[in-house]
Amino acid sequence: DKEECLNAGMDDYLTKPINPKEMAEKLNRWLPISRSSANEKKVSKNVKGAKVFDRHALLERLDGDEKLLENIVEMFIKYVPERLRTLKKAVEKNDIVLLKREAHSLKGTAATISADKIKELAAELEEIGKNGNFIRTKRVLKMIIDEYKQLKIILMKEYKNVKLPNENFDYN
Repeated sequence: DKEECLNAGMDDYLTKPINPKEMAEKLNRWLPISRSSANEKKVSKNVKGAKVFDRHALLERLDGDEKLLENIVEMFIKYVPERLRTLKKAVEKNDIVLLKREAHSLKGTAATISADKIKELAAELEEIGKNGNFIRTKRVLKMIIDEYKQLKIILMKEYKNVKLPNENFDYN
């Protein structure tokens, strides 16, 4: 992605989830007021070693803003079921374009909330879509759904004020 963007004429590149420190570094580079050092982004490449939810990493990216964190959690819980429904349709219909788009969207959403396991599984699903090989899609989608269920339980226990959407979704 980065290489494509830079080759297309962009001056720089910033990945999701947006890290305020990295953004400040990029802005300082192109709008020099003062220079700041960027922290390296640590991303797990192994689903088994990835966390279901890394509250500390998310809170750090949000500069300790608990209210913003709660808002992001609420948006995540409302947003993901629709992504899962659409991914399920894509898998059922072997729709490569839809699968890639929705898996990419879910990957970014999971990265934003520091749900590393879902992010890594969505990246795997996106890669499957790029390769056009639907053999593993059902298994990977089931793993994503299982991780979402686990994450939702964790989030609902920790953030009791978060409103649950009315879900009529058969995850199986």
